[in-house]
Amino acid sequence: MAKTKRLSPQQMKIKVLEMIQKTGIRTEKELLALSPAAIVKSMPDVSTEEFRIICDMQESIREKKLFSYLCSD
Repeated sequence: MAKTKRLSPQQMKIKVLEMIQKTGIRTEKELLALSPAAIVKSMPDVSTEEFRIICDMQESIREKKLFSYLCSD
């Protein structure tokens, strides 16, 4: 059985950004408008870690620190 390599924090954030983009979300305003229920409904296979990253992104947008968040570990 092959081991899968764990993604780095930055790689996970990029993966989540791609997931968000695939749902049609294009702006910070649209991302902020997502409730937890809407996240699960629009991304039914979202993992706990990915869900946490989305919530962290929303908080970073509110604080106007999204770029800093995306570049952090």
